[in-house]
Amino acid sequence: MNNIIIDNLPEATTETELQELFSPYGEVCSATIVRGITMRGRGLAFVGMNPRAARVAIKALNGKKLEGKQIRVSPTRREKAPAFAICDVSPSW
Repeated sequence: MNNIIIDNLPEATTETELQELFSPYGEVCSATIVRGITMRGRGLAFVGMNPRAARVAIKALNGKKLEGKQIRVSPTRREKAPAFAICDVSPSW
């Protein structure tokens, strides 16, 4: 599984909306929004996808506007990324 970090998200974005945003590019294994003490989004999230889908999603969504905010989508460094779920990463051929 590859984790993707999404920055500059609108505070009101939900995990469901995040999953819907990324799912056209492949199976979303996890979608987690970082929340503050008030449970409002902090503009940061992690999405877990298989490596191929992650590359496509990053290329397609980086710089996209979401509710008027330009989001930044990039791969996380493996040692820094939280592991929220396990994707099936077996070859699709």
